[in-house]
Amino acid sequence: MMLYPTIGQSLQVWYKDGQARAYEPVAMPYHGLIGVVRVRSHGKPRNHGVEINSKTIVVPCGNLRREP
Repeated sequence: MMLYPTIGQSLQVWYKDGQARAYEPVAMPYHGLIGVVRVRSHGKPRNHGVEINSKTIVVPCGNLRREP
């Protein structure tokens, strides 16, 4: 989980293993993809804007982890 990522940092979007497979491919299309932080949250909720494939998506901090 990444609480305070920096702008430009590479991260991986990661959901709970059973949850990601249960709804595949419709609800979790970004599971396992690497993105770059473009917008950072400072308060609650801690949702960050992550650019993946030239799209910026909003991801909760609990679903972000360091790039493997």
